Amino acid sequence: MIELSIHIVEEPPQVIVTERMPYPLEKVWLVHTDELYLKAWWAPDGYTNTWAETNPQPGGNWRMLQRDPEGNEFSMYGRYDEVERHRRIVQTRTSEIFPDAPTTLTLEFSAIPGGTQVVTTEDFLTPFNLRGFQALGGIDRLRGASARLDALLAQMTPPAGEDWSS
Repeated sequence: MIELSIHIVEEPPQVIVTERMPYPLEKVWLVHTDELYLKAWWAPDGYTNTWAETNPQPGGNWRMLQRDPEGNEFSMYGRYDEVERHRRIVQTRTSEIFPDAPTTLTLEFSAIPGGTQVVTTEDFLTPFNLRGFQALGGIDRLRGASARLDALLAQMTPPAGEDWSS
């Protein structure tokens, strides 16, 4: 089970999410970089991702189409600025609903005893944007996505010829 902690920083405006999980780094990296897996987990409770496209390399783009519980669809998109395999991803994220409030996500991956730790720092443009994220249920949405990530990782098995036991 993922141990989740969420820390809100007012200045600079950030949300820092730390996830400690009993899964190997290779497996955790895969679900953060492969569009099939991202589509399966990177959404809040009640939402579904109907389409995903990702090119996780510096300068590569990504886009995801989500459907909310009421059936409304909207997209999120961004660019990968840095990708260091099994260590770090820096990417932008823009929602078509709030196109003037993009964020930057920095994900730092590390192997820890018994699994993997991922620290995600989401940088907001202004404190107002951070407060808006909170007011719209952003923290609960992060919890929901983490629970979906945990469920996906728990059911995954390695491809033929690969060993995820280390």
